[in-house]
Amino acid sequence: MSIGTKNGPEKPVWTPEEYNKFRKCIEDKPEIYYAFQALYHTGVRRGELLALTVSDFDINHQCLRITKSLSRLNGKDVIGTPKTKKSVRNVKIGQVLSNELLEHIANLPDNSPTAPLFPVSIHSLRNALEKGTKEAGLTPISLHCFRHSHITNLIFKRFSPSDIAKRVGHESVYITMHYAHAYKGVEDEMAMATEIMMKEVE
Repeated sequence: MSIGTKNGPEKPVWTPEEYNKFRKCIEDKPEIYYAFQALYHTGVRRGELLALTVSDFDINHQCLRITKSLSRLNGKDVIGTPKTKKSVRNVKIGQVLSNELLEHIANLPDNSPTAPLFPVSIHSLRNALEKGTKEAGLTPISLHCFRHSHITNLIFKRFSPSDIAKRVGHESVYITMHYAHAYKGVEDEMAMATEIMMKEVE
């Protein structure tokens, strides 16, 4: 069933604690490491990530400019327009990721403005994800689940669905809410909170 449908299958997500376990397993592979940092911290689509060039990192405003996307057509990588009109956006990043990207760019073999910001392939990312997941002893997830995880993190921190939708380039708030997942243990916390509320009115 396609993503975005009402009864689409729920996909697994990683909490920040789980992601940190994975992150520590890939720190010795800089290009891979920085790509996954960007995926988890921004929620960009994998095609958007791989289409980024060095000039798409706006150092002064600490954001990534999403204006294009990479896709695979007839066995070739093709750079085209993003998925939707709202996919064209600026994604703000924090100081930590901004500093990491500056370090990353300084060490790239080619750091000219039009050079790829993340000169890695989907295949290499998937291989690193599989190996790192096994090493960290985590539930396997796909590359797209990093986007799910980012959205879930923001919803869990009580940011509004409309603001999250703008950040991740969704056409509607409904799509954003479809990506929301409850962390392990949250159901128990909600049940306990309900009991407490009910006792307060007895």
